[in-house]
Amino acid sequence: MKKLLCVISAFAVLHGAQAQLTTFQTNGAPDKRHTVFAFTNAHIQADAETVIGNGTMLVQDGMITDIGTTVNIPKGAVVYDMQGKWIYPSFIDPYTTYGMPEPKRSPWTPGPQYFSARDGAYGWNDALKPETDASAVFSSDKKAAEEMRGLGFGTVMVYSNDGIARGTASCVTLNAEDGDNSVFVKQKVANCLSFDKGTSRQEYPSSLMGAIALLRQTYYDADWYRTAKNRKEFNLSLEAWNNVQSLPQIFETTDKWNVLRADKVGDEFNIQYIFKGSGNEYQRMNEMKNTNASFILPLNFPKAFDVSDPYDAEQIAYTDLKHWEMAPLNPGAFEKYGINFALTTSDLEDKKDFWENLRKAIKFGLSEKAALKALTTVPAQLLGIADKTGALKKGLLANFIITNGNVFTDDAVIWENWVKGKQYILRDANTVDVRGTYSMTVGGNPMTLDVEGDIFKPRGSFKKIDSIKGPVNVSCDGNRVDISWTYKKSGTTVLLTGLIDPKTKAMSGSGQEPDGTWIKWSATQTAPFTPKPEPKDTTAPDIPSLDDVIYPFAPFGRTIKDSLEIDRFQM
Repeated sequence: MKKLLCVISAFAVLHGAQAQLTTFQTNGAPDKRHTVFAFTNAHIQADAETVIGNGTMLVQDGMITDIGTTVNIPKGAVVYDMQGKWIYPSFIDPYTTYGMPEPKRSPWTPGPQYFSARDGAYGWNDALKPETDASAVFSSDKKAAEEMRGLGFGTVMVYSNDGIARGTASCVTLNAEDGDNSVFVKQKVANCLSFDKGTSRQEYPSSLMGAIALLRQTYYDADWYRTAKNRKEFNLSLEAWNNVQSLPQIFETTDKWNVLRADKVGDEFNIQYIFKGSGNEYQRMNEMKNTNASFILPLNFPKAFDVSDPYDAEQIAYTDLKHWEMAPLNPGAFEKYGINFALTTSDLEDKKDFWENLRKAIKFGLSEKAALKALTTVPAQLLGIADKTGALKKGLLANFIITNGNVFTDDAVIWENWVKGKQYILRDANTVDVRGTYSMTVGGNPMTLDVEGDIFKPRGSFKKIDSIKGPVNVSCDGNRVDISWTYKKSGTTVLLTGLIDPKTKAMSGSGQEPDGTWIKWSATQTAPFTPKPEPKDTTAPDIPSLDDVIYPFAPFGRTIKDSLEIDRFQM
């Protein structure tokens, strides 16, 4: 009986200890392993200022437990030799709608709407939604998380992009497969605002001037609501408004002038906004500097215009052409002026353009150090999560990427992205480069195989054989190689599979003819792959500078701002 009581007591203690770690039950046998991962011989870019050469980093239970050059690796650790590879902190995007529901308009009514359409003790205007809590409506999006991880991001801020007062934003990690309860870094990181009334069908405000007036009136109403002793009403919106004023205030702008308009409102109420920019701030950098604000900058550089039709080309505005020429200067301009800024994927029509545009910004003057800060430590500080992520330090989340070298170079490859200590393989670092020329024998028949293309997506072709339809399909998975091709006349396919020696590139294996006959095949590399030289442009790239900005930014503008200039900006 005593033994039984001891067993029950022990079970109760273990169950209680487990309950302190999670409030959710596991369907099946829970995996409670506390594996230690050791990343050795790595070039570790701990942050923009700190490099650990030939370093070691230990990761356990989603956290960095040790990092440096003299780290003791515990017994039983899973060791990854990072020889020749670099480790960076995973990036942070401080302005996304990832995992947030699409805002929906209220039902249309035939007449004008003058009052709020919402039920409940909310404010009188539907464009004001300070009570919105992103954490209450957030739901992980596996597909979007995969896309963001592929770019190198591990953490994002999520917010509702609806209304003038948009409520509070949250910070989450991108390990979407682990469930919503495991991704939150911080529930409330910022209060979000804009001049855009969003989905509200209410008549007011109907202009930018009205939006500014509504915003200012709300500050006054909230102050009265907070201090009035004899008020007889309860207002959920004003309650929420007052409760979020201690958070960082992020104000979304759509133009450089709106930055100054919003800053004037902030000055009136002693609030320092963080401005989410639009991309044309470089046109007024002195004014941006004078706001004393931090910025979140998009990399939404305009695409080149289609000028194949001369009549259409004549319709392109000079201002648009000038902005296309100079937009990539924007991030570098903020660095030059010493303005604190972070970078975001927001406003990109296709997030695949992120790296192309970032590297373009670097060519236009943005330093690699400033770029790394803007993707890691700066957004972490702006959102108040620097004690959790944004760098590679003991006690922070194990959010990091593994690359083949300097991540900002044109030939950089992100091999893996680890989020909260969970490995996501983006590209197989052990991929064998099968490209080259091969002397091949298939079922006794000699052939010459050329393999070209990308190392991760090779394509093959047979020399002096024109009976094959399309390219020869070549794919590798580790040291396994698969080759297939289809004949034009019969439409039948030959399938080969085998092994490749990573050093000699010799291949051999078995396969099937179209009639099902099994055959042997082998291939020996006779020449390595040599990329075709691209034609070099000997002309120096015409990269503009901030000295080329014109004032006003319009036809006949001057490159030197003088006292005779009349701004079109009116407060």
